[in-house]
Amino acid sequence: MWSNLEVVNEGSPTSIVWASQGPEGSGKSAFGLSAPGPIYVAAFDPYGIDRVDKKFKAGKNIRIARYAFNPNKYDDKAACKKAAAEVWKRFVGDYTDALAHVRTALWDREDMANKLQRYSSWGDTSAAPSDYEDLYIDYIALIQEAFKARVNLGLLRGLKEKWVSKFDAGKGKMVGHNTGEMIPGGMKGLPDHVDITLSHRWDDTQNLFMTKLVKFTNPEFRGQEFPNLDFATMAMSAYPETPVEAWI
Repeated sequence: MWSNLEVVNEGSPTSIVWASQGPEGSGKSAFGLSAPGPIYVAAFDPYGIDRVDKKFKAGKNIRIARYAFNPNKYDDKAACKKAAAEVWKRFVGDYTDALAHVRTALWDREDMANKLQRYSSWGDTSAAPSDYEDLYIDYIALIQEAFKARVNLGLLRGLKEKWVSKFDAGKGKMVGHNTGEMIPGGMKGLPDHVDITLSHRWDDTQNLFMTKLVKFTNPEFRGQEFPNLDFATMAMSAYPETPVEAWI
């Protein structure tokens, strides 16, 4: 038994799985496209990549699959579930195949992928807490496929308003309140399943993208923010012992 167990590799990683969060136009996609190609883009925001400045796409081998889905087109949950399941199944097949051919995969955006998966299971975005477990397991398994294939995976996440429930004595019930805070959408707990998390924003005063290293493997840089950061620089900061050729 012992002799059959895998010996842990002491070498440095050759791929990175990261989550990028930020509002529209904050540089999430531009950063993702700075990763090495070939690149597969799973476009749940079907034309988001098209809006990225062409300079970030120049000279890159980028393949895109668009997974458009509008739940408002369907009159009932059964029809919505069936249509969403077809789109989700196509994504899973494309993604699995792409991992054998690319160096980088991008989910643009992960929060929209997460909603599509829920529509494909329930015809809606919410269900009983016990119903989330199987979806959670399947979702994490897809992310782990990138680790297994040693492919860089970028999970690009939009932001949403944070709401909390408070008891309203006047109404005698719990009422939702907007906290005014913006938080990443998508799967709850996702940072626990990635190597690195990044927070992106556009700085109007300096006219450049800013990227903050939130969860980061190298404590020397954790919590710091950098202008116009690209993938190779980030990767070398995370794993300084690796050759730059591994990340370009």
